[in-house]
Amino acid sequence: MGRKFVIGDIHGADKALAECLEKVQFDFDHDLLICLGDFCDGWPGTFKVIELLLKVQHLKVILGNHDHFFIEYIANKKPEDIWISQGGKNTLKDYSDGIPVHHQAFFNGLLPYFIDGSNNLYVHAGFDLNLPFNLQSKYNLI
Repeated sequence: MGRKFVIGDIHGADKALAECLEKVQFDFDHDLLICLGDFCDGWPGTFKVIELLLKVQHLKVILGNHDHFFIEYIANKKPEDIWISQGGKNTLKDYSDGIPVHHQAFFNGLLPYFIDGSNNLYVHAGFDLNLPFNLQSKYNLI
């Protein structure tokens, strides 16, 4: 495997993501990319963000709070008002023609956290230092 990169809170900024990967000469076949969640909401490029990330051979993707709202929408087809007010409107607009199955699988496969081979922890938000890790709440993690 190649180098390791970590990025968080992409929020639908497909052009910025592409530029970041280009500037570091990211190797889609060999480098590891760890994404710390919040792929959607904000900029209107979530569809393109996911398409680009799906090209990465070594990808670890972590659940963020905005992703959680989108997953709830995928399951229930009813957007929560708080989600719409926090950027969900652009995500809905981006998927106005429907959410492809492979995008649904991407979001439904997001990890609550990731621990690499060096025992480094990657999480979207945080965790409670007073609890064993296996007892952490999803709320703290996202």
